[in-house]
Amino acid sequence: MFVRQLQLIEATEAQQLRAASDLMRTSGDKVKWAEAGFIYDDTFKDWEDSLLRRHEAFAGEVKDLYSDKPEVVQGRLVYGRCSVLEVPIGSRTVPNYFTHGAFNDLADKRELGWHPEHKALLDDEDEA
Repeated sequence: MFVRQLQLIEATEAQQLRAASDLMRTSGDKVKWAEAGFIYDDTFKDWEDSLLRRHEAFAGEVKDLYSDKPEVVQGRLVYGRCSVLEVPIGSRTVPNYFTHGAFNDLADKRELGWHPEHKALLDDEDEA
């Protein structure tokens, strides 16, 4: 699903490959950190909620500033801003790929989307 989300904004193949790599690395780290007792499920949930708020803020800003641009471009702008964030979990610094991977995990779960009309576009595909 996250790859389809990237295709909706016409992300490059390199961006798609990086997204897949970052998602896999992030997923592995979450498991390792949880097993080691470094991070708890509630901590991840709160952190992901903060990512969703940041995504929503970026999407609103892009819509306000770039409403004259095609929606595909608006989506790439939101994605680009999210892809370079490094958001610590509590006081724990995370690797540079981790936040990007978590954003793609949220896109995979359809909790957020890059294209402004991602819900309608993906729902239409599901019905087809």
